[in-house]
Amino acid sequence: MTDPFLRKAALLPLLLAAAPAAADHAVETPRPRYQLVRELGRGAMGVVYLAEQHDPVQRLVALKIAHAPAITPSMQAQLEFEAQALASLQHDHIARVFDAGTTDDGRVWLAMEHIDGEPLDQYCDRFALDVPARVRLLTQVAGAVEHAHARGVLHGDLKPDNILVTEIDGLPAPKLIDFGLASPLRTSPRSDDDAGLDEVVAGTPAYMAPEQFTLPRGQLDARADVFALGVLLHEQLTGRTPFSEKALDDDALLVRAHATPPPASVHWHRRDPQTRALAARRQSSPWRLARTLRATGLDQAVAQAMAPRRQARTASAGTLAVALTQVAAATTKGARRWRTFWRALLIVGACFAGGLLTAAAV
Repeated sequence: MTDPFLRKAALLPLLLAAAPAAADHAVETPRPRYQLVRELGRGAMGVVYLAEQHDPVQRLVALKIAHAPAITPSMQAQLEFEAQALASLQHDHIARVFDAGTTDDGRVWLAMEHIDGEPLDQYCDRFALDVPARVRLLTQVAGAVEHAHARGVLHGDLKPDNILVTEIDGLPAPKLIDFGLASPLRTSPRSDDDAGLDEVVAGTPAYMAPEQFTLPRGQLDARADVFALGVLLHEQLTGRTPFSEKALDDDALLVRAHATPPPASVHWHRRDPQTRALAARRQSSPWRLARTLRATGLDQAVAQAMAPRRQARTASAGTLAVALTQVAAATTKGARRWRTFWRALLIVGACFAGGLLTAAAV
């Protein structure tokens, strides 16, 4: 008999291929308030445009308009939930919704805050942020996720592309976007074995918790997002995700469902050029990063957030945020100690070399 985990996972490629590839030839927009500028992206349920709002204020917005005529009643309901969810969230690190409605042909649209930023991974690598800086960004993201959970909203698709980093007063500021796969948060406990086999899997495979492959979204709880935060943390610490998005064969899925990934620090035991380049983007070296992850508790934080069984996983995004705050402080303090040590070593070395030259001259 086939494992239900694998039967559910087999539906995933169908969902990923569901988004229309061709651009809409005629776009019905909520005129005259919004004027389309260009397309920003598209998914299974709609297209997101950069648009100019003209009334009652002038500003750039991200305008999401549902597909037509292929949108189903369930997709319509999902967009309506997204609008309601975003309207209930007021957080510095969550993109705001300004307005919502329907077009003349009945399609739901959302006018949201346009974030002129880069995906989390691209921003961190472009500026070669060190480990403490990356951990601070993810601490802010975890705080935003906890805010959503407290208001009964599960994001369901946390990944770098849905976390845009911009700068406010010269400091990086992450913004959580795209609640297109959000669902009402389940608060009562339920067994991992209670799976709805007729439900469609939704999410990005590399960041999905094991239960997202088997349970209907209505039966997921906050720990599904916590797992994704653990994957994001692993990726920022190592430059690699613990799971390949293409690894959807039976063996790989069973491993994810039942086995804990190796510690993040193990990735820094390699000595190949790619590993050294990844360490350089974190202003460090492989052996120092391995030591930092073990000594500061980051290894443990990642492992607990990514525990395969929900019962063993970090209980909430807020709990993870508190742990990361403490780790970031310890990591920063450790980095200062290392800098002080190396400066002292250089000074001693310079003095010793100077003494040798003086003795040689005499």
